[in-house]
Amino acid sequence: VKDFEFVALAYVVPSFLVVPASSPYNTAQELVAAAKANPGKLNFGSGGVGSSQHLFGVMFNTASKIDTVHVAYKGTAPAEAGLVAAQIQYMVNPPTALPFVSAGKLKALAVASTKRSASVPNVPTLDELGIPNVHTQTFYGVMAPAGTPKAIVERLNKEINAILQTPEMQERIAKFAAQTTAMSPAEFGAFVKAEIVRYGEIVRLSGAGKVD
Repeated sequence: VKDFEFVALAYVVPSFLVVPASSPYNTAQELVAAAKANPGKLNFGSGGVGSSQHLFGVMFNTASKIDTVHVAYKGTAPAEAGLVAAQIQYMVNPPTALPFVSAGKLKALAVASTKRSASVPNVPTLDELGIPNVHTQTFYGVMAPAGTPKAIVERLNKEINAILQTPEMQERIAKFAAQTTAMSPAEFGAFVKAEIVRYGEIVRLSGAGKVD
C-alpha cells in the first residue's frame, strides 16, 4: 500500500459457482441443502492451496455455512477437468469455466458478484439467492510509484476511465466476462485496502497462510 499511488481500477472479473453437467444440483440452494445434510461429504476443487479458487470456495462455504472437503489440484486446468469428470462436486471458478458451460459440460448455478454477468445474463447472483457478500472477484488496475505527483495521477485516472468506457474497450472487456466501474484514485485506493483486509481474513479461515 505504501509503495504505490493508486491510479484507476481497470476492471473486475467475477467468479461463477459451477457444477458438472451430470450434477443433480440445478440451483445453489440445492447444492447448499445437500452439503448441510451431508457435512464433510461433498468436495470442492481448486488449482491449489491458496489459489483463488481455494479462497473463493472458502468464502462461499463460510457464507452458506456448509462443511465440504477441499481438493487441491495442480493448477486450474486439471481442477476444471476434474470437475467436468465429476471427480468433485463444485468449484467457485473464474470465467475460464464458461466455455465448459457453453459446451454443456458444466452448469453455472450463480455468479459471485454484486451484479449479473452480461456473458450469462440468466445466471443469478449469489446475493439474489440469499447467500450474500460472496463477491469473489479478481481485479486489475493501474498504479504508479509512490510520490507520483497528484496532477499526473488525476490526469491518468481521467484518461483511463474515458478509454475504458469506449465501445471498443467495453466489447473487449465483455469477452472476458469482466465488469468496469469508474473509480477516482481515492476510491480505487480504498477499494484495494479493503480487499487486502477482506482476503486476509479469508486466508486465515482457509488455513492457506499456516506454515508448518
